[in-house]
Amino acid sequence: MWNSLLWTKVTAGLYVACLATFLADSVCACNVPVFRYALQRWQPDPLEALVLHRGPLDEQHIGLVQTLEDVIGDDDAPANLAVRTVDLEQLSDDDAQELLEEAGAPEELPRLLVRYPPFTRTDRPAFCGPLNDSAVHALVDSPARRELVRRIGDGHSAVWVLVASGDRDQDEAAAQLLQERLRHLESTVDLSARDWYAPDSSLPPQPDTTATAQPRNELRLQFSVITVSRDDPAERAFVSMLINSEPDLYEFDEPIAIPVYGRGRAHFALVGQGIGEENIDDTCDFLAGACSCVIKAQNPGADMLIRVNWDLLVSSQDVEEKILPELTGLGAFTSDPEVEHDNTDTRSVAVAAAESFPTTSAGGSHTLAVVTPAPVPPTVEPSSTMLVFPVVGVVLLVLVVVVLGTLWIRSRGS
Repeated sequence: MWNSLLWTKVTAGLYVACLATFLADSVCACNVPVFRYALQRWQPDPLEALVLHRGPLDEQHIGLVQTLEDVIGDDDAPANLAVRTVDLEQLSDDDAQELLEEAGAPEELPRLLVRYPPFTRTDRPAFCGPLNDSAVHALVDSPARRELVRRIGDGHSAVWVLVASGDRDQDEAAAQLLQERLRHLESTVDLSARDWYAPDSSLPPQPDTTATAQPRNELRLQFSVITVSRDDPAERAFVSMLINSEPDLYEFDEPIAIPVYGRGRAHFALVGQGIGEENIDDTCDFLAGACSCVIKAQNPGADMLIRVNWDLLVSSQDVEEKILPELTGLGAFTSDPEVEHDNTDTRSVAVAAAESFPTTSAGGSHTLAVVTPAPVPPTVEPSSTMLVFPVVGVVLLVLVVVVLGTLWIRSRGS
């Protein structure tokens, strides 16, 4: 009799605990797409630039270090970078040798050794090069990165960077397949179910308030492709950051496609024959899927070094919170016509300052980057009331443990 009663109470307690956990997870799930949440909430972590040298730096190299520090402190277009000079003579021989090997065993110093932010899943350096004017300019800015920022500011969900292999046939085939599949996904994936600005079809029609309503920017899915060459001096630092963001990725001599989204975060790469429809769909499914609202370090990828003030680029206006329906994968989405993008209620912001580094074009001329992208509507954080459910689940779980322990002690005593 006692064992039967004990088993009934145990079963009931476990059922209540499981139900509470399920309700907590269901209510706290965030339906905002990953690419939007990342743009609104994930601050880019700084890459670390070590200046390796022996003895005091001369005036020219001190000036280059100061240039890097000036870029970091530029309010209009800061770079997510931290600079530290390292005098190898002040280190032990083993420590100095370890740094030199990480920097590619250079014959000449001083040398730049750029590391990815912590928690990046690679042991490769992001970039290595001599400390000279050319390397410094290539490190902090490049035409491809400025174009990437412009497109994200214009509302692109992600920009796929295709690192060309140098084989024309392979590169053209990869670019064509990638662009065609991305166009297909843009026309078939429906984001209206998770758009904060979309009208709720379950509610009765509202009276016409066109005259007084504020124009809204609707959520849309848009991808684009930028091709960069491994041999382009202006892009050599950016290419290095991309192909070293994963272990052994740099060893491939095939086309490499890497989507960059949010505030310059590169996702997993597709290589060669891996640039196929299924893999492209899987990647876009992640980018357009529901955000788990976990910390950025728990998501795959690596932050790129990009010179832009993201806080100025992204709109900070608030929107009314509403509960959205459950999100499913790409396979459940229906066809939806192209959504018109309305930027009339947003403020224009200059991303790159007039003091941006000049870049040399093929003809040897220099151009300055001044970009005025359209801000993106914001993401709404889950309300504080949603945090009550996990707490309730934990409390119920603790109560179940206490009850089970009490019953066990009583059964032992009898």
